[in-house]
Amino acid sequence: MIVDTSVLPTDALTYTDEQFFHLVRNLCGNSSVNLLEILCIRSVQSFLLTDTKDIFSVINFDCDQLEDIKREICFQLQDKSYIIKPGVESSIKYLKELLLTKNNEHITRLKKKVTPPPPPPTLTTSSSSTTTAPTAPAVAMKQPIPMSIDDHTKYVLEKIFEWWDNNKENVLPEGFVLKENEHFTLTVTNCSANLAGLIKCKCGVITKLATKDGRFVLSNFYKHLQTLSCSMMKNIKKIYQHNRNNRNDNNVNNNDNNNNNNNDNNDNNDNNDHNDNNDNNDNNDNNDNNDNNDNNDNNDNNSNNSNSNEQPVTTSNIASTTLANHSTILQSTLLDPPSILSMSSNETSTREATKVVRVAKKKKNTTASIRTKRRKK
Repeated sequence: MIVDTSVLPTDALTYTDEQFFHLVRNLCGNSSVNLLEILCIRSVQSFLLTDTKDIFSVINFDCDQLEDIKREICFQLQDKSYIIKPGVESSIKYLKELLLTKNNEHITRLKKKVTPPPPPPTLTTSSSSTTTAPTAPAVAMKQPIPMSIDDHTKYVLEKIFEWWDNNKENVLPEGFVLKENEHFTLTVTNCSANLAGLIKCKCGVITKLATKDGRFVLSNFYKHLQTLSCSMMKNIKKIYQHNRNNRNDNNVNNNDNNNNNNNDNNDNNDNNDHNDNNDNNDNNDNNDNNDNNDNNDNNDNNSNNSNSNEQPVTTSNIASTTLANHSTILQSTLLDPPSILSMSSNETSTREATKVVRVAKKKKNTTASIRTKRRKK
């Protein structure tokens, strides 16, 4: 059977997931797609590494999850056994042969690029004779050591993180870190010298990596992260904006609380100042009262001192004065009876004299106490 690989795209060997299932659907139909999908065969390389017998061995397994696919790709016999439909089996075999042929052609092209043909011999012409001298065989250029899958994976991740450090301010605000297996998934395969790399973004978009000089080129993935169609980047921007708004609100609330606390402190300080002023006023009033009392005491002392210099008033003097007044009144009464009317004024004089006696006694006692204090000093 002649297999024409022209029906396949030039990069068909790198297809995975939806691209691979789309290719199988076009060549074999939906039943073959459902069969490969339930077996988790999701790429061309995985399909080529799986034997055809293993693919159809699902009919021999007693499993509830396989009942639907059995009814779709098989005929059920009377004895409850299954037989694969010829069209499904031939389609899978054709697809396997087609992809194997494509893979062999690709390997042949790679070998031709690695081993260049030797250059033709050069001719040396002289005036006397013509000779043909073969040149030394061309030395094959040393080919670089092929990189392993781990080396390719490490190289791709280093390039992604290097690009992110240089361009993250243009994509997302500072502080966000792009992480493998959280924001994207990298898959690198190298089957039969066929290098393939895929990056699956968290939003579901799969980016196929081109190759140049045996290394992957990541420009397509960079463009995807910067487009508006990446839902992952949109969600991250929304979350960052929400968090930034919350931080701003918290800062505003903290400033308001600080202002309120400052105002309360100012009010307390004003009240304290007011109370201090009242206390000072009370102290001043007390001091004034004390000063007044001191002044009064000094005045009393001065009065006592001045009285001490005067002639002391004795009880005998007052008594003699009183008797003289009474005798005068009696004589006036005997000589002039009407003069008895003036006795009221004399009685008043008597009362005043009694008061003078009392004051004199008080002053005398005060003077004595002052002298005693001076002696003690």
